[in-house]
Amino acid sequence: MRPDFGKVDLDRIYSTSIEEENESSMVNIYPSPASYSVTIRGAENATVQLLSVAGQIVYTENNLSYESTIDVSRFERGIYFLRLTIDDKGTEDFKLIIAR
Repeated sequence: MRPDFGKVDLDRIYSTSIEEENESSMVNIYPSPASYSVTIRGAENATVQLLSVAGQIVYTENNLSYESTIDVSRFERGIYFLRLTIDDKGTEDFKLIIAR
C-alpha cells in the first residue's frame, strides 16, 4: 500500500515574503503544459514575468486583472518560470511548460 502524504503542489518552486495563504488568496495558473495560452486567475493588480530557464525575462505584463490570459504561442517549447509579484503578498515563482 502506498502512503498518502496529502496534496502536494508540484508547480510551486519557491516563495518569498508570502505572509499568509488561505483559500481567498489562492492563485491558479493553467494549463501546464500550455500550447497557446496560459490563464492566471486570482492575481489582480499583480505583475507577471515569464523567465527562461537561463533566467532571461522574455515577457512582462503589469496590473493583471482578476483573470488574465497570456499568449505563449510565440515562445519556443520548453520549461519556463512564471514569476508573480503581488505588492502586499510578495513574489512567487511557478514552473510553466510550453509544449506543442
